[in-house]
Amino acid sequence: MPFIIEMELTRADWAAFQKLFAGRIHATFGFWRRLLGAVAVLGLGALLFLRRLDQPDPAPFLAYGLGFLAMSVVTHLSARQMQRLIQPDDDGLFLGSVRMELSSEGIRIHRRITTGLTRWTGLKEITITDAHVFLWLDRVSSYIVPRRYFAGGDPQPLLDAIREFAGEVRTTSARERIEPAPPEAGAAPGFFSTLVRRLTWQAVPPSGHGASDATILACGVAALAVWLGYDRYQAGANASWYAGGITDIAWYAGGVVLLAWVASRASHGAAAMRPLLAALASALPLLVAAIAAIKQWAPEWAEQPGYALLALALLFQLWRALAAAGAAKPQMPLLAGAMFLTVFAAVTSHAWVHAHLWFEHDDDRERSWNDSEHMIFAQPDRIDAAVARMTPGRQHRPDLFFVGFAGVAYQKVFAEELALTERVVTERYHAAGRSLLLVNDDRDTESRPIATVQGLQRGLAKVADRMDRDEDVLFLMLTSHGSAEPQLSVSNGSWPLEQLDGKTLRAALDASGIRWRVIVISACHSGAFIDPLADPSTIVLTAAAKDRTSFGCGDENELTFFGAALIRDALPQAKSLESAFERAKVLVSERERAQKLTESNPQAYYGNAIRSYWERIESERR
Repeated sequence: MPFIIEMELTRADWAAFQKLFAGRIHATFGFWRRLLGAVAVLGLGALLFLRRLDQPDPAPFLAYGLGFLAMSVVTHLSARQMQRLIQPDDDGLFLGSVRMELSSEGIRIHRRITTGLTRWTGLKEITITDAHVFLWLDRVSSYIVPRRYFAGGDPQPLLDAIREFAGEVRTTSARERIEPAPPEAGAAPGFFSTLVRRLTWQAVPPSGHGASDATILACGVAALAVWLGYDRYQAGANASWYAGGITDIAWYAGGVVLLAWVASRASHGAAAMRPLLAALASALPLLVAAIAAIKQWAPEWAEQPGYALLALALLFQLWRALAAAGAAKPQMPLLAGAMFLTVFAAVTSHAWVHAHLWFEHDDDRERSWNDSEHMIFAQPDRIDAAVARMTPGRQHRPDLFFVGFAGVAYQKVFAEELALTERVVTERYHAAGRSLLLVNDDRDTESRPIATVQGLQRGLAKVADRMDRDEDVLFLMLTSHGSAEPQLSVSNGSWPLEQLDGKTLRAALDASGIRWRVIVISACHSGAFIDPLADPSTIVLTAAAKDRTSFGCGDENELTFFGAALIRDALPQAKSLESAFERAKVLVSERERAQKLTESNPQAYYGNAIRSYWERIESERR
């Protein structure tokens, strides 16, 4: 006698098949997934390791990380989207009424539009789950028998019939991962259950508490609590309350509301604003925690990429909400949301938005401000006193005067490089006692004048008064961070100091009246200073081309790559400054190639008039 089952297959049964099939694919390719995960972890480890070894250009590794993440996200989203798109028709080959007959011939299926017979030799495997029995005909196709059609959900009668007609068939078990069905009317999940699912980024139907005012408000309060906890911790034990930060927090809250509105409008009514806002609000607590972690622990170079990844995570949550709302074309509202986030981030970065409600309270702050004020106003006297101690030049013969400028206080490498340069240059060119150092150094703010643009202008003018302007030579060394503007960074604590550019430096040199100049600039993009400084009576040596970065400016180094090559390794033994520079270029290039860095390409400019004049300086030093 044949074994007969009458069934009504639904979309929930189809979803169960999809989930199980995906699980089989994951199991088949599990090794490769683990291998890709290991590659990602090793790549991240290499990035962090090389940063500790003063790998100053993280761009290749950052590109690797972002590329791997983008590939993973796109693959996942594509698979999810394909899963949503591949759905059977209501009156097709899968959904609806099915009559299954098991006999000695095989498995005969009767549907509304088709009838078919599968021989028992085609049955490869049986998988039993919590709610279904799957009869696999190959790796990608299966008959589905819901267990709800058996008394007590026990499929043993079906298994006995298969064993009777086909003999033993490999049987396995698996757990289904089925999304919870929409709640029946009057049985909606409770508020706290919905809130937990929201905060853990799980799918929640918009009905009931899914998109209620209470749920949105609770998610917002949770995000605010995370931020305030971090803000209070960051401010220290003696924190002071600042209520003005509430308006800045409201700025970000308004941005989230506007993002939901923009996406809803771009969907042309397919997705209501409230469910989108609920989805975005539910993402905020984890995103705010990630922002706090970036601020607390991430290196400076990783902050902007980190924020960009968080913006992608917010867009992913928006995409999920759009798909759940049934938006036929979620790409347009998602693109609109991405554009809004870009504009919002740009406006925020240019506005004074400071979302902090606590600030560090220092009982000595008033005294420290008084000390800072005293230090700032003392700088002209310090510069004048340092210049007054200079040994005057000799009559009727050219002497060298050294002026040094270390622009950044929080990294010691610049102060150390300037100190070595002063020692090497003054020894080589017999300029002992004729040097002025302007130094920003967190370790010492008292022994030397600090480095500022105004201080450099005053220092050059005062040194010029000690020189024979038409005969003596100025050797100016500037070491700092550089940027593509181009500018040399000038920073010392929280003081809002003016940055140094080529036009300002040229104006200060011209105003001093010093004719003969040798200028060495150790900074990124320093080659851009050559054009504004070029003059027949000037030599300019730079650590990098105008479109290149230089390397070695981390705290773990005593000297930059350029400073080590030119000042420490080449100049002491070189026959001339020009030969020292050529040797330094080779040393820098070798070091950069060994570390697989984009070469900085140091640049040099020699004015026609100073070439022969500098030869006299070199000859008299011997």
